Amino acid sequence: MKPPRLGAGAWPSPCVLPAPMLASGVRGALGPVSSYNVYMSEVVSVRLSNQIAQRLRERAAADNEALSGLAQRLLDEGLRMETHPGVIFRRGPSGRRAALPRGPDIWEVVHLLRSIDARGEAAIAEAASWLDLTQAQVRTALDYYGAFPDEINAQIAVNEAAAEQARRESDTQQQLLG
Repeated sequence: MKPPRLGAGAWPSPCVLPAPMLASGVRGALGPVSSYNVYMSEVVSVRLSNQIAQRLRERAAADNEALSGLAQRLLDEGLRMETHPGVIFRRGPSGRRAALPRGPDIWEVVHLLRSIDARGEAAIAEAASWLDLTQAQVRTALDYYGAFPDEINAQIAVNEAAAEQARRESDTQQQLLG
């Protein structure tokens, strides 16, 4: 199966909500969704400079996010980026997700790898070609997936469900129009 060729900067948005929205009972268009950072919590005391504490409060207020939730997310993402160089986190209409800088989200790379016929190094080379990435970038996405498969699999599943729903709606519209 050959995936469609995406133009530069044409990365679709994923459909995963961040944990703070999940905790408040927000549901995705297709029902409840999961997030990578839902887990038990532990109180940890950390001293911040006045400037960092102020920036954190301002950012939390601007994003309408709890201060502790923002701090937890930023620490989690920072640790993930340190462990997986070449992975960033970007925000979008469906929340934050792991991505390659100036490239696709990690789930998109994994989804593509699943859809192509090649395996092993040939799959990495083909995915790099399709996505206009280096093979090293594809490996970076694979390394992240290896560490956080549940997060990426959930994003793929939600995207596939949204795509199926959009196909059904389009089919219904086309039936009406003849």
